[in-house]
Amino acid sequence: MRAIALIAILLLTAGCRVTGGRWVVEEPVPVRHCPGGVINQERRFVDTFVGGRVRNTVVRTDACLN
Repeated sequence: MRAIALIAILLLTAGCRVTGGRWVVEEPVPVRHCPGGVINQERRFVDTFVGGRVRNTVVRTDACLN
């Protein structure tokens, strides 16, 4: 019975990974073909709140060059 439950859990979480204590479902990233290349930008923000709580935010953007 335990083996069946373990197999069921493994099948349900086969496409997931744990990041920061949360389950994240991995989605396939579409491949884009750009004739002039690609520009990738990554901006990081750190917000500190009263009481010492910190929130990290990452904004990723990319653009095709024609």
